[in-house]
Amino acid sequence: MAVSALSSASVASVAAPTLSRPVVPEPQAAATIEQEDRSSEVPEAKPARDAEASEAQQQRQEQAQIQSLRAIDREVRAHEQAHASVGGRYAGNPVYTFERGPDGVYYAVGGKVDIDTAPVPNDPAATIEKMQIVQAAALAPMEPSPTDRRIASEAQRRELTAQFELASEEVANPPQLDIVI
Repeated sequence: MAVSALSSASVASVAAPTLSRPVVPEPQAAATIEQEDRSSEVPEAKPARDAEASEAQQQRQEQAQIQSLRAIDREVRAHEQAHASVGGRYAGNPVYTFERGPDGVYYAVGGKVDIDTAPVPNDPAATIEKMQIVQAAALAPMEPSPTDRRIASEAQRRELTAQFELASEEVANPPQLDIVI
């Protein structure tokens, strides 16, 4: 059994001085050499297969990333457009933040719409109307963000303040009734 542990080269070098005839490797040793030769071919073929599998995996990941970016782009654009359309004259145009996808296309991944939340000076009734529009614009998207909710809350607070001012004016200056007899 010790022979099977030696390679064919070491058997020839040990046996040659003591034998008068040439040493022929045993069939088992030849089979071992053949197997060794084949095993040296496998690593060359394996990297090619690994490279193909890796490339296919990378392509699948890129396609998944592109699909995700497309979905985010649609969601962001719809979200910001909802603010802009409901906000009307008080809302600006959507401004987007973009990310370049693995396909070289830029996808919207964030955005904002500026909205005028200032009260209308010296006109509580106009302020009430404006703040109702601001609240509706802030909550227009299907999934309002925390910032959207904060803006809606602030608009509601300003609307309540304007309602209080309007009620105070009415108490201080009651309407004059013209009585005709």
